[in-house]
Amino acid sequence: MAWIAVSAVAMLTLGCETEERVVRYRPFLATIPGAQFGTAPVGDPFDGKYEDPSAYDGDSLVVELPDGEILLVSKTGRHLMAHVINTIDADDKALFLDQVLSEITKQEFIDRGIDPGEAFVELKKRRTDIMKLFNLMPMGEYTPGVYMKGVGGGVQRLKVSGPSAMDLRWNFMDMKYEKGGYRLRWFGFSR
Repeated sequence: MAWIAVSAVAMLTLGCETEERVVRYRPFLATIPGAQFGTAPVGDPFDGKYEDPSAYDGDSLVVELPDGEILLVSKTGRHLMAHVINTIDADDKALFLDQVLSEITKQEFIDRGIDPGEAFVELKKRRTDIMKLFNLMPMGEYTPGVYMKGVGGGVQRLKVSGPSAMDLRWNFMDMKYEKGGYRLRWFGFSR
């Protein structure tokens, strides 16, 4: 009986294919002339081929298009943090739902029979909790002591830790890259 289970696992494993692609690999001494490596650098920012997906050289994170439509630029978690607070403060539920809240979170609300607009209402009530979290990570993922890690499904978690984070209602913000920018998945607390 055990050999059947082992055979089934082996067959399933053989049927699975994974693809791994290296977007950027830069060894520690890559900038030193004449340095040699076991694996050549990939996507070296100095070769003119690498484009940083989080780079943004615009003047504003809020862009007004020629047709009058507003476009929010969210290339980093810090950008997203600004849009979360700014849409709450402007009481702009439509813009929040259109360009701040992730599709996965909207769908989760719909699947539970709740209007996704309730996400905006809930976050307005919890603005103080959001600001306590954001005050501990003012530079988003670039703040010392803030950790960014993937938690599955393309979701990235920005988390603060340490004694000051233990008194928070929320100590992390989850976000997902959609439609050319980060969108809010939700907030939470974990040890």
